[in-house]
Amino acid sequence: MEKSTLSKKEFNDLREIQLEILRNIASFCKKNNINYFLVAGTLLGSVRHKGFIPWDDDIDIGMVRSDYEKFLKLYPSDKNQEYFVQALENDSKYWLSFAKVRKKDTFILEEEVKEKKVNKEIAIDVFPFDTVPDNGYQNFKPIAFLIIQIRDAIFHKNLHIKPSRFITKILKIFPVKFLYWVQKKLMLKYQNKDTNHLICYCTPYKTSKEYIEKSAVLPVKNGEFEGEKFSIMNKPEVYLANIYGADYMQLPPLEKRVTHGILKVDIHKGEQDE
Repeated sequence: MEKSTLSKKEFNDLREIQLEILRNIASFCKKNNINYFLVAGTLLGSVRHKGFIPWDDDIDIGMVRSDYEKFLKLYPSDKNQEYFVQALENDSKYWLSFAKVRKKDTFILEEEVKEKKVNKEIAIDVFPFDTVPDNGYQNFKPIAFLIIQIRDAIFHKNLHIKPSRFITKILKIFPVKFLYWVQKKLMLKYQNKDTNHLICYCTPYKTSKEYIEKSAVLPVKNGEFEGEKFSIMNKPEVYLANIYGADYMQLPPLEKRVTHGILKVDIHKGEQDE
């Protein structure tokens, strides 16, 4: 992550659209009996700041796999809709193992994809949480490792980036649809098992930090974010301590208050150049 180059207006415009997308998702989920919850820096912002972390420039939410699949099935995926979901399930050219909900006729230019022919509408991230065994992360670490390698191979393949790892180079030989089919099979390996733990394989954090008891996630409850009520985890303090450490309520030093390398934002101009 990098320092932001956005003007104050662009920064505020970006947050305005992200919050608008979150409201739309929250309303949709309520109507369709789908549970979602704030995660990552968005959850930290809710708990510590009652809104955005002052320097943060994105919104992240999570869903357990069954809700995630239902959401992808029911939420509009037509890119001509005002809000639409993009995921590997509905777009084989997509490059991430989690979904994004985008707003049509907006534009965001990020350093990571600035020269790539991909959708560049403003979006928020939606992460699936999968069922895993209760006997500790170490016992399925090899599966987690393979999932991450496939995730990275899809990312490099669809963004046409030359990988540095040998295993990623090998995996890139296979079609994206096959890679994601294998990855999803591994993610769902314990889906129908009677276990009490969840994990998210798709965030930038170490998967070992994402291993969490279901009771800390569900049932969801109301939390405050920018003066509004949105769903958060049942025990956010457990998740936040896992991800950020026991002192998560303390502000980090200035040099660690970084953003996501966003170069430009336009809330009135759509750009879809894929």
